[in-house]
Amino acid sequence: MARLVLLVVFGVLGLTAIACSSAKPTPVPISSPAVHVVTTIYPAVYFTQRVGGDRIRLTSIVPTGAHAHDFEPRPSDLAAISKADLVVYVSEFFETWMSRALESAGSSVMAVEAAHIEDEHGTTGEKDGHGHGHDQADPHVWLNPHEAIEMVERIRDALIEVDPEGRDTFEANADSLIAELESLESRMSQALEGCRIKTAVVSHEAYGHLLEDFGVEQAGLSGLEAEEAASPATIARIVDLMREQGIRHVLAEPVVNEKLVAQIAETVGATVLPLHPLEYLTSAEAAAGSTYFTIMDRNLESLQTALDCP
Repeated sequence: MARLVLLVVFGVLGLTAIACSSAKPTPVPISSPAVHVVTTIYPAVYFTQRVGGDRIRLTSIVPTGAHAHDFEPRPSDLAAISKADLVVYVSEFFETWMSRALESAGSSVMAVEAAHIEDEHGTTGEKDGHGHGHDQADPHVWLNPHEAIEMVERIRDALIEVDPEGRDTFEANADSLIAELESLESRMSQALEGCRIKTAVVSHEAYGHLLEDFGVEQAGLSGLEAEEAASPATIARIVDLMREQGIRHVLAEPVVNEKLVAQIAETVGATVLPLHPLEYLTSAEAAAGSTYFTIMDRNLESLQTALDCP
């Protein structure tokens, strides 16, 4: 028995010596992600998850199907932000509440604004807390693959800063995602070349970044705010425009201005085609496994038809 006690004592002393040793322990693989990232709307969620992969634990504080314009962080959201290693959002031109949320959370958490958007005066930063701000800068940059690549690069760099050991993973994942975005950009350039129609009639004007590289203008029933009601003058202008230019399609996003879009299409004998702003996924889209790329491909098909491309 005495011998057994001595063995136990020496064993404990040995473990204590190891624990107190100044030598660095051999890294042990962790079973759960090391980095907690809080995100907001769908583009930030999708790009961050693709780049972070298994090294991150991601929390989206904007619910599926919700519009960021109407969202206000709850106390639980502020708590999540305060405990995060990194917060990824698109832009203060879109998540106009983010600065207030970061301040209210009382946290020194690192935050990255994935899209750098300038208003008409060349400035960036927080607006009035409602809508898209006084200068109506268009924040829908993720619809342009080239600008989406810049978002991915900023997210990659931020993840490397908070988790340097994950550099190889983040860089490889970002390279893969960027290659897909470059392929999408190439497909768009080929598909939208030489189109007869140069104006896209849309349910709301979220598509400037998507169309700008192809010489196509947008005419919207509402402006940057999807919920903004179209005036009788705007409706009359859209109808006249469609008749004058021979526009036979209205491009509409899910659940926005559906009745009005249908009425205008019926008035001019046009067809309604889907065009998704990708600010969000509906619950049905999420359940069906829709992604940024599957929806962008559908957007491209709709644009080819609506713009009468060869």
